[in-house]
Amino acid sequence: MASRKPRLVWIDTEEVSGEPGYFNPKLEQVLHIPGNDGYLGRGLHCVRGNLLRGRERTLDTLNIWYIDDFGVNNLNTNQSLHGTIPTLVGDTWGEKIWKGPMVAVMKVGNEWDPRQVTDISLAAYRDAIDYLGYFRDGYGSMVDGIGAEDRLSKKVLADRTGKVKGVRINCLGDQAGDSARQLVQVEVPKTHPLFNLEGDDPLDIPECLGWQWVVKRYASKREPRSGDGGEQDLVQNPLARLLLLQVSGNDEEWEPWPLPDFEPLFITTSDTWPECSNLPKRVDPADPFAIFELFFTEEVLNNLAEHTNEYAELQRAQDSATTKPNARP
Repeated sequence: MASRKPRLVWIDTEEVSGEPGYFNPKLEQVLHIPGNDGYLGRGLHCVRGNLLRGRERTLDTLNIWYIDDFGVNNLNTNQSLHGTIPTLVGDTWGEKIWKGPMVAVMKVGNEWDPRQVTDISLAAYRDAIDYLGYFRDGYGSMVDGIGAEDRLSKKVLADRTGKVKGVRINCLGDQAGDSARQLVQVEVPKTHPLFNLEGDDPLDIPECLGWQWVVKRYASKREPRSGDGGEQDLVQNPLARLLLLQVSGNDEEWEPWPLPDFEPLFITTSDTWPECSNLPKRVDPADPFAIFELFFTEEVLNNLAEHTNEYAELQRAQDSATTKPNARP
């Protein structure tokens, strides 16, 4: 109960007297509160599905045992669920505060009262967190059972189930040598902490356009922790740096530039209007690449590339003068 990390432990089982082949876990040693003599009442939640994860029914049944708080002394808040920042259930509904130790046990089969005990899985651990995090007193859990049937539960799950399209900006090392790996489209579950706990929204331009974006930098485990939240590393990445541009409605640069006065250029051929043809006979008017080469010759393209490279070198020099590159071992 006082530990801030869940533990995976072996639990003995015993056959219920008068019920051959029916086993229950022995919980006297784990569901115990110092300072309380005699029998402690227990409660049980049977989890047979998880609508939040798209599993209406699971293969096996998850039993969550807890201590009934009636007449129990020294029953404190469960630190594994509520004692960290963010809490283990911080990205859930988070209405119920659980007290005392809790034990999650897996039973074979999906019927109401399975008889055999089996090993728990990581998926079942996730189901337990979701069940407890979305639990409401008097209603049950939003993710399974009768508590998932009311209007509020259906609305909450409708907003949090499924996936959304996202973009991953790779690090400079992964981008090197292959421009196709700079931006990668990914699918992110709506239950990801990015949308509830980890995400930040410092992006001014999407907000001005009426979009809601969230962004987070995920550091390597080998990287030292910095006090700026990784902002300097974002600045080092040119693509990520574009996300941090800030604008204001009062800035002159944000006002749309007026279009210059121009007249459209009508391309004609000798076949259509011989008297006013302005397209060489060698150019096929139906070929867009031929039209492109007519205006962007090799000399023009070389000049564009040269000016672009000069600007990139100037920008790189300015960035080096204002930011400190990351130290590499």
